[in-house]
Amino acid sequence: MEDYSEDTDRVSCSFCGEGNEKGSRFCIHCGKSFPGKKRFRFSNPYVFAGAGLILIGVFAFSWMHNLESSEVGRVNGETISREEFLKRIDRAKKFYEYRYGQDVFQGEAGKNNLNRLKTGTLDEMVTEKILLQEARAAGYTAAPEDEIQSQIEAIKKKNNLAEVELEKIFGGSIDDFKAELRTGWVISQFVDKMVV
Repeated sequence: MEDYSEDTDRVSCSFCGEGNEKGSRFCIHCGKSFPGKKRFRFSNPYVFAGAGLILIGVFAFSWMHNLESSEVGRVNGETISREEFLKRIDRAKKFYEYRYGQDVFQGEAGKNNLNRLKTGTLDEMVTEKILLQEARAAGYTAAPEDEIQSQIEAIKKKNNLAEVELEKIFGGSIDDFKAELRTGWVISQFVDKMVV
């Protein structure tokens, strides 16, 4: 039985002879497709596998790129860079290791300590960015260099430290320490004026 017959609402299957609704692509009784109804098939299964691998590769690349993004976050359009964040984390880790011992970030408790440090540092950086943006808008832009140098000298004198020891305690270079003091000075000047 090669052909299928049609009445107004029904179509007979050419394989099993049972009736189906007009416009059906497959017989509801035997599952065979009706003649003249084209089915899409890949001529080569390797094409399908290759396309799947390419899609997986594109997804993995974009996912890894997002993991290694150069930004940790944005505060009112201003970026907190991954480099800046990791540098701050590294300095804080050195400080805590100097103060509490080398094993403070070891083991399961150390992982928890590191996670808390990262969370706290990011919160601190976001708050700092917001305050700096507000300070700049109010006209507080730079700290006087002699003020920063006098703060460093006061810290060294109070704690009887040489510059090398101060760098070790701080966990970074003197230039990084000065940059942090400048930021702190601008924020403190802004906050003092706004509160008073």
